[in-house]
This record gives sequence, C-alpha cells and structure tokens, in this order.
Amino acid sequence: MRYLITGGSGYFGGELKRSLLKDGHICINVDTQADSDQHPNLIHEQIDISNPEALEAIFKKHAPFAAVFHAAAHLQLTRKTYQQFYATNITATRYLAENCVRYQISHLIFISSNCVYGRINGMNITEESPLIPFEEYGKTKVVSEKILQEFSNSLHSICLRPPTIIGEGRMGVLSIVFDFIYEGRKLWLIGSGENRYQFIYSEDLIQACKLAVHYPHSAVFNVGCDHVPTLNELFLNIIQKTNSKTRLFHLSPTFFIPAMKLFFKLGLSPLGPYQYNMIANTYIGDTSKIKRELNWHPTKSNIEIMVDNYNYYIANRIAIKKSKMLTGHRRVGRAGILSLIKWMS
Repeated sequence: MRYLITGGSGYFGGELKRSLLKDGHICINVDTQADSDQHPNLIHEQIDISNPEALEAIFKKHAPFAAVFHAAAHLQLTRKTYQQFYATNITATRYLAENCVRYQISHLIFISSNCVYGRINGMNITEESPLIPFEEYGKTKVVSEKILQEFSNSLHSICLRPPTIIGEGRMGVLSIVFDFIYEGRKLWLIGSGENRYQFIYSEDLIQACKLAVHYPHSAVFNVGCDHVPTLNELFLNIIQKTNSKTRLFHLSPTFFIPAMKLFFKLGLSPLGPYQYNMIANTYIGDTSKIKRELNWHPTKSNIEIMVDNYNYYIANRIAIKKSKMLTGHRRVGRAGILSLIKWMS
C-alpha cells in the first residue's frame, strides 16, 4: 500500500514511517526537514504543508494513498515562529483534508494530543471530557480536530490523543532527567510524587495508527499505557533497575511552579506551559474505547518504556550529545537553569 506521512522526518513520524516501510509499504514523507533515512520504497518531498499549491502538487503526483498520517506539528510558539506555528498546526490540517476529499483518499489519521484536555486533573479521562487546553499547542490540536469534523461526511478522520510518546531515541527533556540519574544526582520532583502521569510506547501508538486505517468511521480515541505508577514508583524503579545512587527529593509546587513559569519566560528553562501545568497533577486517559473499537492493547507499561529509553540513552549518550543531525525530540534537551540545579545536587 501507499501512504503519505506528514512530519516523517520527526521523532514519531519517523518511527511510523520506518515501521510501514518494514511492512513493505510505500511511504511519501512530506516534511520541511531533510530525511536521513534511505529506502527503495521511500519518497521524500521537502515542502511546507501549509503551502496549498505545493501540497496539492504532492497529491497530484503521488495519489492515491491508502491513508494519510498527519504527524507534523510545531511544538512551541515564539515570536519568531508565530506565523508558521499556526500555519502548520491548523491551516495545513484543512489543506490536507481538502486534498484527501479531492483525491478520494478514504482515511486521514491525525496525531492529536492529550493536551486538548488541558486543566483536567485525574484518572479515567474519556474522549467526552471537556476540552480546555491551557497552552497554544493544545488549542491548535482542538481546532484541527474540529476542522476534521467538518469533513466527516466525505472523509474518515481518526484523531488519536496520545500522552507523551516514549521509545528508544526519544530525548528532549528526558535526557536531562536521565543525566541526573546516570550521575547519581538528587532528583527533584514537584509535589509529593504521588501523582500519576500516563505515557505511551511509540510502537503501541504505531499499532494504533495501523489499526485506524481500517476503521470505517470518523472517531476520536485516547491512547496510553496501562498500569500507570506514581512518579515516586516510576523513578524509584528506574533508579533500582539501573543501580543508580540517585535519591528522590520533593519541592513545594506553591513555590516552585511560579519559579518555573518565570524561568521559562526569561528563556532560562526548557520546561514550558505544558510541563509546569501538568508536573504535579495526575493524568490518566481512559483507553477502553480504542480497546473495544479497534482491539488495540498497549504492550509496555510506563516503567518498561522509561527503563528501555534510559538504557538506550546511556548506551548512546556520547554519540547523541555530539550529533548535529538529530532534530526535535531526538535531540538532548537544553538544560538551562537545570544545569545549575544539577551542579547543586
């Protein structure tokens, strides 16, 4: 089969692309970033998907597709990226849907986010829970989902709402946490550490994408791990399994969350609105709908995927830190003021 993937040069889009290629499919990767992968069934089109003429030219050249996977997104809004942020995250979604209808593509699978739920704090958050995102990234996901609903009579759009996607090679802020553990530093948690935060294994999300291709309706699905431990339990497991000397310490959210907001505003911390709004809260999405409708089931727990990713990082730490070819979530996180905290730990 032939698939179009937006954002196939990024972390998750790249993982999905390689899995589909391994299955013997043809993949057209549409991304503004160059594609470091090479495969006889891989075609890379380096364009901006918010350019309507360029995007339609891709459909005209390569369609039909068994499905379109929309994984492209701008993560952070800055003055420099303001226009492109909204163009990629919202406008491009409409252009993709229009082209799917024009070229009679039956399915568009959209990688949305649990960010759409925003300030909801708790367990068993369902697809019908209120959508009250607190930062711009989550707001653009809500708008994109609503755009896709407009096309429900002529296009099967399946919106997947994953939490943080983790797999081997997923770095970003995690690399900073892993450095603390590897070096045996004190690891500071905001709050009591008794809150629970759900992740998802990248391979499990890939499987959800593949199953969604055959779903005969438009729908929204939560996806995420089962067996979500407290953050204390999660990090203690990593520390024990890796024989680290790290100990957990706890900071007051009342003091530290306002400090996090200030440090981020000053450009001193990589921890932005999503992190400082969620860091002391519990979030577990109810995945019973996707299990029932798509017969999807996660294969790894929070602890398993974090330990696996930690081991991958440590085994490849020097190469990852030196590489200038890695982009997005594959790069190590910019520590900023966390370097000072690590030095003091």
